[in-house]
Order: sequence, then structure tokens, then C-alpha cells
Amino acid sequence: MLSNYSRIWFFIVYVTIFPKIEKAIHYTHIHGRCMRNRTNEKVIDRIPRLNKNEIIRNTRDLLNLPTRPHYSKNDSWQIKRSASRYIYDVFKNTVDKNQAQSYNFTMQDLQTMEDSDIIMTYAGLYHNEGNIIWFDVSITPSIDYIIGAELHLYPNTLDKNFKILVFSIVSQRKNKKRLQFIESVTVNANYKGWIKVKITSILQYWLKHPKHNFGLHLSIVYTEDNFNERIDEIMELNTNSSEKNPFLVGYFVSSQIFDERLTAKSRWKRSEAYSTTNYLDNPYMYKDTSKRRVNAGSCRLQKFYVRFRNFDFDNYITAPEGYDAQYCSGECRFPLNAHMNATNHAIVQTLVHFLMPGRAPQACCAPRELAHLPVLYSRDGINYMLKKYRNMIIKSCGCH
Repeated sequence: MLSNYSRIWFFIVYVTIFPKIEKAIHYTHIHGRCMRNRTNEKVIDRIPRLNKNEIIRNTRDLLNLPTRPHYSKNDSWQIKRSASRYIYDVFKNTVDKNQAQSYNFTMQDLQTMEDSDIIMTYAGLYHNEGNIIWFDVSITPSIDYIIGAELHLYPNTLDKNFKILVFSIVSQRKNKKRLQFIESVTVNANYKGWIKVKITSILQYWLKHPKHNFGLHLSIVYTEDNFNERIDEIMELNTNSSEKNPFLVGYFVSSQIFDERLTAKSRWKRSEAYSTTNYLDNPYMYKDTSKRRVNAGSCRLQKFYVRFRNFDFDNYITAPEGYDAQYCSGECRFPLNAHMNATNHAIVQTLVHFLMPGRAPQACCAPRELAHLPVLYSRDGINYMLKKYRNMIIKSCGCH
């Protein structure tokens, strides 16, 4: 016999705990993006009502977008600086390689862009001494792996050959500087166009030791008479508006993305032998060889366009204005058609659900193949970042 005290405690526990346990048991079958109750009926997962600004802020943090910039995006973007023009051409090439561009990218340039997940341009800040150019690399996000870095220079057209000498300023005390030679570039007479100098190791050093970033020292030497001249005598160094200002380009891969690429590659190798099903040989797949219209209610890719302005993201993002995100929708009913791109697990689960509905829920329609989305933005309106956000665009759907 339970005492009155024990009965009271039992009643309290029953009233407070049992409804929560029952609710948890009620939502037992959760698979992918589907949620079903114990009677195998679809239910809607209720989420707390949040403030719109809070939702936007949380989403921005998840996407690692910068805070609201301290400049007018439209005004800044109208100023065609060399660094912004270059990164915008890179963006256009990433989106559509057939778009017209100001820069003639080489095959090596295109490969470097393809391998990079983050590309940044740093506008050159001219020093009044005449031969020093400094770059603010402190705005670089947390990066562990650098593919490459290039200094872009646009000298004026001259009627004689000359050589550009690039030095890194290792230390600077009062009026004394210690220089480290990086590279020299010979420019032929009447040459017109951009010159690129590799400075990968220098940018890597600046990122690891930001207090030792004293900039670059440039010297001009005429090859015929060995005469030195100030760099600003043959280059435009007006950082406010010139389309020919010197700038720095950095190509990066974050360590997390780099590791995930290796993991995905090894995972694909491990599963090559048995991960893909031959639909024609599978007895549980419906062999639809006719050209009739696919069942509208079955799993398929649906059109879905996201406009950044609707979420106030246009304050942070320079380009694009939006993108075709798409979404997956439809049923994964037995028998599965070949166009449903079903996984082996989904095939078995669908069969079990068909024969024994209470044992397993119906498979879910979910993304099967996703693509990255290049996003261009700036924190200060001078230095720009192009970041490829992975898994943002659905390319195909399947039953999972």
C-alpha cells in the first residue's frame, strides 16, 4: 500500500511529466525533412514566433555575412575602382563564363578561381613618400590556406623599356627601412595593360603577423640608362576614383571547406561499388519506359527564387540581387520511378512502408545534388570579397 504522501508525489509526477513523454512519443518518426506522428500522418513542426529582425540576424550569422557596412552601397559601387572592377569580372565569370569582361583571364587564372572558395581584392593605399603602397589585409576573414596572391599594376605607356622592382618592407624605424626583394618585371616599350606580380608568401606573412605589415616598396628602373624614378611618375595612384590603381588579389580556401572536400572525395571512393542502384535491374523500381508526363504529385524539383531585398540582405550583398534556390517537393510512393533518384535505403524503406505501413514511414523527397552560390560583398566599400557559399542551389531531387 502506498502512503498518502507517496500517492501525492505519484500524482504530481504523472501530471507534470507524462504529458511531455506522451508528446515526445507522439512525434517519433522524423526522417529527413518529413515529420510524421505515430499514425504515420504528416504534421507541422511548430516553432516559436520570432521577431523578423531577429530571424534575419540569425540567418545572417549562420551565413557568416558581415555586419551592416558603413557606406552607401549604391554610391560606392558606382565609383569604378580597379579593385572593384576586377572582382566584379571574377564574379561574372563565376556565374556565366560567356559574359563580357574587362579583364582577359588566362587559363591559369580561371583554374585558380575555380579552386578558390574566397577571393578578395585589396585596394592599394598610396603613401606620400612616392614609392610605398600599403594594403589593409586586416579585413581578411579567418583563413588558413592561401592558394595565391597577386599584385596588379597598370603602368602608363612609355616609349622605352623599363623594369619594376618590388620589395617588401620588412621593418621601418623613423626614416630607415629594411627591404626584402620579391620580384622584378620588365615592361617593353609601348606596352599597355595590367602587370601581375606573385606575392603569395608576403600576404601569408602579413596575415600571420599583421603588425609587420609595412607595405610594399616599388622602384622603376629604365633598362637603358639605369635611371631610377618615382613610382607615381608612371602610375595612377589616386585611390579615390582611378580605374588603374594598384590592387592586391588573394585566393583562399578555408581549412574547414578544404577538409570537407577531402572527406567527400574519400567517402565517394568508398561507396562507388554499391551506392548507386541500377534502376533497370531493381525489381522494386517501376520501369517507366514510356514518354508520358511524370506524375505531378511525385518527388521533383520545384522553382523557387530568393530575392535578397525581401530579407534586407541587399544592404550586405553587392551581387547578385537574388538566385534560383529551388526546392524539392512530392511523394515517394511505391513503386518508385527511375526519375525519383531514390537511394538504396529509400527503396527498401518504401517497400517496407508498402508492405508494413506501421514499421517505417514513407521516404522523403529531399535534395540530391546541390551547387554553390557566389556572393559578392564589401565591409567598407573599398575592399571586396567574393565567397562561394556551398549547398545553396538545388540541382536535383530524390527520395531519401
